[in-house]
Amino acid sequence: MSYVTDAGELFTLPRYAEDVRDVSGAGDTVVAVCSLGIAVGLEIKETMYLASKAAAIAVSKYQSSVVYPHELLNVI
Repeated sequence: MSYVTDAGELFTLPRYAEDVRDVSGAGDTVVAVCSLGIAVGLEIKETMYLASKAAAIAVSKYQSSVVYPHELLNVI
């Protein structure tokens, strides 16, 4: 996941997914977590980190699946 700042700086995160079973819903997970992070006032880098970690959890499950808060807390 990458982000270009207003100043033109590039911020890129590595891929956190190790056990990919199904990519269905990964994008939705990223959008949902980014929306939540922005809504609560997190910095964009923190928001991206959480979204990427949540997406890694989502793709480790079969079909579109919920990423529960405790699952995300366990990996951050």
